[in-house]
Amino acid sequence: MTCGPVTAWLHVDADALDEADRLVLEEHLQRCEACRGAREQLAALRRAGAALPASSIGPTGFQRAIGGAFASRASARDDARATAGVARRWIDSAGDALRARRGSVAVAGLAVAAAAVVVVMWTNGSRAGDGVAPPVVAGGDDDVVVTAPAGSGCGQTAPAPGPATARADDAVARVLDGRMVDVGGRDAHVVAAGARLRAASRATIAIADTQVVIAASSELAVARDGTITIFSGEVAIDGTATVATARWTATIAGAATVAPDRLAVARGRGRVTRLDGAAASRDVAAGSSFVAAAAAPATAAPRATAADQLARARQAFAAGSFTDAADLARGVHDRAATRAQLAQADAVVAECAQATGDLAGAAARYGELADRYPDLAAGEDALFAAARLALHDRDVTVARDRLVRYLSRYPRGRYADDARRELAPLTKGSP
Repeated sequence: MTCGPVTAWLHVDADALDEADRLVLEEHLQRCEACRGAREQLAALRRAGAALPASSIGPTGFQRAIGGAFASRASARDDARATAGVARRWIDSAGDALRARRGSVAVAGLAVAAAAVVVVMWTNGSRAGDGVAPPVVAGGDDDVVVTAPAGSGCGQTAPAPGPATARADDAVARVLDGRMVDVGGRDAHVVAAGARLRAASRATIAIADTQVVIAASSELAVARDGTITIFSGEVAIDGTATVATARWTATIAGAATVAPDRLAVARGRGRVTRLDGAAASRDVAAGSSFVAAAAAPATAAPRATAADQLARARQAFAAGSFTDAADLARGVHDRAATRAQLAQADAVVAECAQATGDLAGAAARYGELADRYPDLAAGEDALFAAARLALHDRDVTVARDRLVRYLSRYPRGRYADDARRELAPLTKGSP
């Protein structure tokens, strides 16, 4: 955690902070020596200022005395005059604000404390012209203090102090106790809207007036509207809340324990809606529970029929996925396929071989298909395709034999005219 968020709390008594802010401050002070020293220094200044007697010389006299102190110390500095000017401006700022709150008598003691802060800053190496902001008067009528200037500790330039309860703009809940971490394992001191958090230990968060106790290792998120989504584990709610799980949503008014599969109401009442997408709702009275029915097991997708498998094979072929198409076509033999569907599947396998350049393999498959299914259209197509492949390979003898077989078997077939035209030049000069 950076020092910026706690800068505004260094001068505040721990008892004046709420529980969440006090825990954040104490944890930071345990790790940051610079902030710890700055807090002790400011506390000492407040005690010194409170012990000073009221003086009759007034704010102007104190300004002169403080200016003189700066001038004497600056005798060894080249920029003494600039430093004294900065100090005077700081004291003027503090004095004006303090007079508006308590009157000139109280200015005396606290102006000295403000000047002491300036001296400490000078001793630690701050210079006029460093861009350090003047002290800021903060607190209510019963607790007026002068805070250290921004950039006064931790080796970095801190932002100007903001409200005592500095939070992220999208914070929707505070962590009151325990430890919450984000998905990266970083501590979360506030709950940002929509952030998925895990309880590293038993933790308590506050969403407006509702307290939520989170079991260790539970995971949840809080939406901007305050809806709590539980991913795993268990939470105990005291107040009014809307809780969502993967399968149902519940509104609670009272005290209840919620897990992804159940809701137990100890006090007040609850109402469960969105039961697995159904519009029905269910009321849960104090002392009773709602337990979600076990999710129905996922049913296996129905086995594709031979026709579906064949259609998918043809789609894959049309898309140029020849390997997938051949695998799908072979799968037709594993289904209750008709003889015609088996012939068409074998034809797809042969066509895939031809498309991928395996012409010898394609010719062999076409020949087998033609011999196995001579009475089907797929058999006729295969025989003519085998003849064309032989022509492509300039194997005249095989091509002539297949064309003759085609015309003998299918004299009026769909490719009869083409077969005669291809056969004519091959038979010239033949006995």
